[in-house]
Amino acid sequence: MALVFSDFGEAMREPLKLNDSQTQDIIRSLGSLLMGAVQGDLGPKFENSVLPDDVRQLLDLFPSEQLFVTNACRIIRCIRLEND
Repeated sequence: MALVFSDFGEAMREPLKLNDSQTQDIIRSLGSLLMGAVQGDLGPKFENSVLPDDVRQLLDLFPSEQLFVTNACRIIRCIRLEND
């Protein structure tokens, strides 16, 4: 797994013009975000369940893929600005 993150960091470094500190910060932050998104994705768990409409609508507000991508972009943007 460490090799995957290392390769990911190398692939991001040049296109995003990151220094070593920024690259490491982004990898740790996105790793944490990914773990949280996977653990918090309750949609599949309740996919075949009969739920009240309001509960179903609440679950639909938090799709893990959309939330991960949106927050990953925010994290990357902020880390790049923070260390300029």
